[in-house]
Amino acid sequence: MISFASPPPNSVGNSEPKCWFTAVEGLAQQLARLAVDLADRVLERRHRLLEVGGLRVEVALALLAGAQLLERGHVDRAELADRLP
Repeated sequence: MISFASPPPNSVGNSEPKCWFTAVEGLAQQLARLAVDLADRVLERRHRLLEVGGLRVEVALALLAGAQLLERGHVDRAELADRLP
């Protein structure tokens, strides 16, 4: 049978140090996570900057290729006069 009685009075005082220790332990874990998150942010920012730099190069090359196509003015294709003997 399940009992929903409150804990005995002498055990209430014993749980207070455990709660304090749990709070300190949780704070230590949060500080450790903060240090890891900060380092991760620095590495992620560096990665993003490299990716954006690579995209800028790709865009510049695409624009240059497009300019080259426009500069040619005419596209080589088989013409009817070239096929006649």
